[in-house]
Amino acid sequence: MISSAVEHFVDIEGVTGSIPVSPTMQILLPFWVAPTTRRKDAMKVRNSLRSLKNRHRDCQIVRRKGRVYVINKTQKRFKARQG
Repeated sequence: MISSAVEHFVDIEGVTGSIPVSPTMQILLPFWVAPTTRRKDAMKVRNSLRSLKNRHRDCQIVRRKGRVYVINKTQKRFKARQG
């Protein structure tokens, strides 16, 4: 019999080895996502987009669903949203 204090191991088809799963896990996230990680391609949210539209020559300002966005199709890291 396995006690509740011992970590259980789950076997997933196609994955080599076992993935430790805590029995008291409250938040159900995929095992590769840490709760405090920031995405590298996260969109900047600013009050004013005036300085952000001049960061690259291909930046465009568009309005979608009532929000103002700066998009850049050549350099994806320059995207931003107002508000």
